[in-house]
Amino acid sequence: MADTKTSALTAVTTPVSTDEFVVAQSGTSKKMTRAQVHALESGQHLILPQVNEPSTPTISMGDGDSGFYENADDNISLAIAGSEIARFNASFIMRGSASGYAAVTNELSSATNPAFAFVSDDDTGIGRSAADALSLIAGAIEAVRYTEASNDVIVANDNNVGLTADVGSAQGNGVITSSYNVYSTVGTAGDAATLPATFVVGTTIYVKNDAATNSMDVFPASGDDAGAGANTAVAVAAGDFAVFFATAASATWTKLMGGTA
Repeated sequence: MADTKTSALTAVTTPVSTDEFVVAQSGTSKKMTRAQVHALESGQHLILPQVNEPSTPTISMGDGDSGFYENADDNISLAIAGSEIARFNASFIMRGSASGYAAVTNELSSATNPAFAFVSDDDTGIGRSAADALSLIAGAIEAVRYTEASNDVIVANDNNVGLTADVGSAQGNGVITSSYNVYSTVGTAGDAATLPATFVVGTTIYVKNDAATNSMDVFPASGDDAGAGANTAVAVAAGDFAVFFATAASATWTKLMGGTA
């Protein structure tokens, strides 16, 4: 049979399993069918050459610098224009390439475990506490919850209720850890609480003295000002409240309002 150029052959219009290919096996030309190509033996699989770098990803497209590759064992990365922009593994459905980048976790979301988080900080982000309830989470603590109710959204801030003021009027004791704080027990007049030492401008803290008779003191942290002068407590009478607003980071609070609530 005369030699014929491949370009001169008639094109296959409908491939069938009995179509044959020529293969070289141990230096000998042999034939195999299309069905044999598809029916790989049990336990066999395709392993691509491992070029594990973003500039020449293993599975590349276009000009060769965009595609998928294995960044590390069990970590599949996506490269665009020669740079890694996302990574996939057992813990993350998708994550950025460096600390602080966005990440989508492969975990059950809750009020303290975010589904949408950050690389190297996967306990901070957005979670789901229940149906129609969105949680903002910082350090695995639910800070704010948004709940849908009859087409309206109810906002619930981090709060502590049923608190007991620290015995004795001492700065630094009974450090406040929530935005909304209700003290139901003030055993002796002057029992105290202390505002946090580290805060940003705009931080707002509500303190309610729900005790029947005794006034309580609210101190700033050492060296700070809670509105009555450095290191000086603000008195909150029984049945009254006080709202403190941060006007200088980790230094100064202003008492915005107070009274009976």
